[in-house]
Amino acid sequence: MRRLFDELKRSFKVWTIPTDGVWRLRAVKCSPNESEHPYHHRVDRLLTNISRFHGDWRRNFCMPFYKDRIYPHLVAVLGNPKPIRDIRERIVAMAQGTVLEIGVGPGVNFPHYDATKVTKIFALEPNRGMIPRAEEQAGRTKLDIEFLDLPGERIPLAESSVDTVVSTFTLCTIPGVVDAIQGMERVLKPGGRFIFFEHGLAPDAPVRRWQQRTEPLFQWAFEGCHVTRDIPSLIRDGGFAIEQMDTAYLAPFPKSGSYCFWGVALPKP
Repeated sequence: MRRLFDELKRSFKVWTIPTDGVWRLRAVKCSPNESEHPYHHRVDRLLTNISRFHGDWRRNFCMPFYKDRIYPHLVAVLGNPKPIRDIRERIVAMAQGTVLEIGVGPGVNFPHYDATKVTKIFALEPNRGMIPRAEEQAGRTKLDIEFLDLPGERIPLAESSVDTVVSTFTLCTIPGVVDAIQGMERVLKPGGRFIFFEHGLAPDAPVRRWQQRTEPLFQWAFEGCHVTRDIPSLIRDGGFAIEQMDTAYLAPFPKSGSYCFWGVALPKP
């Protein structure tokens, strides 16, 4: 081993370069001084194995643990401050009949449904780490709630089968968001309503610049959240006409993540 180390020192310039940083982990980059060396293949294999281990460790342990254990708690703690809660109370109470809620998360909307107007809720939530919290919230209500553990692009309901679709802070995270919105339009009955409360692209240029800069952080911390999505345009592209909509920066979050849209959309004729 000592001989291998001495040979490597002579034949390589070695320095550390920052990676994406897990516990201050750094990668080693080697630059050969000579075109060929008997130990080159050993170093290549070592670096390849380290890279593979690092990627597997993040993919198979870090991200599932964060998604299932930390993220649901983060959403429960940060996702419903008073300005947002007040709007939830108003718009979720408008739902009636058979309801499809996209991305129920930890179930923060459940207490705001009017049990005298809602007959059933199909609660779509692909993150299984959210389900125990949502089930706990559901148990505190008199609502008939059926959970569906599928993503928003794969709504497993028949055409024209629900009276109301509800989406709150979900359209920012769905990868195939237009497909998901088209699916919502498909399952709505004629005359049904799409109630939305989302955040996204701000109208002010300085804030937009910050949104572009900070979007990678939002994507990492909030399960793929895109703060630069033009929510009204996406809703229209998905087959809806917006009947009414309000917008505002909602404190206490920074403006780059707090420009919100809430209202009602109807399927286009």
